[in-house]
Amino acid sequence: MALLSFPSSPTNGQTYPTTPLVGQNQYEWLAAEQTWRLLGPATAVTPGTYGDATNVGQFTVDAQGRLTSAVNVPISATIPDLQTVTTQGAVTTDTIDVGGLVAAGLTYPNVDGASGDYLTTDGAGNLSFAALPVEDLQSVTDNGSTTTNSIDVAGLTAAGLSYPLTDGTADQVVATDGAGGLGWLTTAKVVATPASSASPGNANEIAFGVGFFYFFDGTQWLQVAGSTF
Repeated sequence: MALLSFPSSPTNGQTYPTTPLVGQNQYEWLAAEQTWRLLGPATAVTPGTYGDATNVGQFTVDAQGRLTSAVNVPISATIPDLQTVTTQGAVTTDTIDVGGLVAAGLTYPNVDGASGDYLTTDGAGNLSFAALPVEDLQSVTDNGSTTTNSIDVAGLTAAGLSYPLTDGTADQVVATDGAGGLGWLTTAKVVATPASSASPGNANEIAFGVGFFYFFDGTQWLQVAGSTF
């Protein structure tokens, strides 16, 4: 059996052996009692502090309750996709990447739409992209400022009046049927005094010329529309 050879003049708190082998007993000198106190068998644990902001201490204890191993294990955590963090009023912004965004009860689309699309709702909290409808009426009034472009409508109804769908012929005018329908009407044409009548003519006088009848209304001669012979 090997004998221990303690230092001859130890100081208080001095250990022996200073660096013991694993399993070897270590002692500490207590000056007040003038004796060596048994600390127990040495282990492979390195003296120090375990665990910090990025590591957690991992320990192994044997059947006798002795600490036989201690290591630092890095802390691993799943970083959420949403990396916008607000702390005491300071905002750090990074990329937002979520599989499907739901905010204030609205579910947003998880795929992009086509260029020019806008977000529309189904009325049940679901948003999706839709193409912007093309409006024929391109006259836009905003805050008193008017930008005017072409008006192209299949049938214009304004203030209860339905306007004609096609153009009329030269010298026709728009007339109403008294029921909201407007259409083209051929009217009498103002002409010079016909050769068959003395100038200027008498009120309600009827004359004739080349292929037409004429009527004097007391002020001017009119070519009666559709009155050919």
